[in-house]
Amino acid sequence: MKISKVEAFPIKLKREDEYTENLREEDMNDFGDYVIARNQWTSIYPKHIETTLVRIETDSGIVGWGEAFAPVGRRTPATVVEDICRTVIMGHDPHDVEYLWYRSYSAMRERGHGTGFFVDALSGVDQALWDIVGKSLNKPVYKLLGGRYRDKVRVYSGFGGTDPQIMANQSAEMVRLGYTALKLHLRVSNARILDIVSAVRERVGADIELMVDVHTTRSVSEAIQLGRGLEKLSVSWLEAPVAPEDISGHAEVARALDMDVASGEWLRTSYEWKSLV
Repeated sequence: MKISKVEAFPIKLKREDEYTENLREEDMNDFGDYVIARNQWTSIYPKHIETTLVRIETDSGIVGWGEAFAPVGRRTPATVVEDICRTVIMGHDPHDVEYLWYRSYSAMRERGHGTGFFVDALSGVDQALWDIVGKSLNKPVYKLLGGRYRDKVRVYSGFGGTDPQIMANQSAEMVRLGYTALKLHLRVSNARILDIVSAVRERVGADIELMVDVHTTRSVSEAIQLGRGLEKLSVSWLEAPVAPEDISGHAEVARALDMDVASGEWLRTSYEWKSLV
């Protein structure tokens, strides 16, 4: 079996509801399809849903599908897939999944493309190859990756905002829908965050697990002060407290707090994770 065709499809879908994260218009810079917080060093977000799908076909007729992470700039990973990955993997046996990933990764390594859009594109190709392998063996991919360890997975609901009452109301609605854990995306001042979390905790009670994500918007000292306040409200973890580049800062925050510190969503490979760990 050989790879005979590689395609990528940038997708843009309209949301059923308007994306605001409960932010006021005066808190955002609006660029049409995208918004970014006006006074915070944080990520740009789409008003719609963006992604990039990868389709790989073999000469035996088996087709595999993957998804390259692309919440913004969906055409970028599509270009990587079709201009670079396709060149590297065409004609190869799709069962050589690890070889083809590393072959593609190393093809652009010395040009500085060891993370971000490039590796996101590789992930879509990787998934499509695993899909082909699973179909060729008539097995679900999880069987090929070690098998099933559990029958169900607990999930949480994540949402953001700036108003304590609105956040409390939304939290109550999520609990009504059956969620037992909530992650609050909060980019306001420490005092305001504690007001919001207090309002949510009072509304949902002690049995609902709460987490807080501040999207790398604190200094080390601010993160520690916030974490100590959140610990009093039984918050399970503080996520992305300081800038991604500040590895020692993350370690300092983690040492200072009893609560867990979640981090690393900007990392792509084991090479990057080794540095953080």
